[in-house]
Amino acid sequence: MDSEPAGELRPHIQNMIDGIREELRPYGWSIDVMSKGGMLSIELRNPLSPAHLTFSTKMIEPETFHAALVNYMNTEPELVATRSVPAIRSRRKALGILRGGAGRSGWTPSVYRRVIDVLHEARFITNQEADWLEKVGPAKLS
Repeated sequence: MDSEPAGELRPHIQNMIDGIREELRPYGWSIDVMSKGGMLSIELRNPLSPAHLTFSTKMIEPETFHAALVNYMNTEPELVATRSVPAIRSRRKALGILRGGAGRSGWTPSVYRRVIDVLHEARFITNQEADWLEKVGPAKLS
């Protein structure tokens, strides 16, 4: 991206972004904010997800910005899925790769569950990791 990190944002916008950052942190998400030519882009990354998400908008009034960002967070399938269960702390990258492979390959729910069962039975993943994978499901890639 040919942008600069967002420097001085209006205080209301910066406070909203800080609040969103704190809200998403327990689920493994990190946020980078970039601005260019009157546009503001928020990049969201999570090792538990193969998706690299970007929310972009023109610099707008804080209320409109907040409504648009909340709508995005409540409708983006990967944000919804990963926020449904507190983030797992161990092997985040490996679990994200597994979820991504399942999502990209179109695994059925039964295949996804069977793979989790096999990995768990072989002790490649813990009870906590297996439970988390079951609850979050395959990556929701668009």
